[in-house]
Amino acid sequence: MALKKLLNKGTVYKRSDSRWGGMVSYHDEQGVYRRKCFCAPTKKAVLKKIADYIEAFKKEVAEADEANKPLRKSMQKWLEVFQFGTVERAT
Repeated sequence: MALKKLLNKGTVYKRSDSRWGGMVSYHDEQGVYRRKCFCAPTKKAVLKKIADYIEAFKKEVAEADEANKPLRKSMQKWLEVFQFGTVERAT
């Protein structure tokens, strides 16, 4: 399974309706190009939203990487996701 990948640190621009907009580009788990857009009345607010999103994005990617998890957590997730209903609870 491929991991999500951030493509840029975000862009900020002035919209035609005198608000500020921002955008972050990334590839999702299937490798499809995606964008996340933000809008706020001030440039500072858009930059804050982008920074918060990037921080959450990096945290989500770090949690999804099975190579960095302890074996116990990986095996527990495997049991819950792939073997649900086929093994006893005591396993």
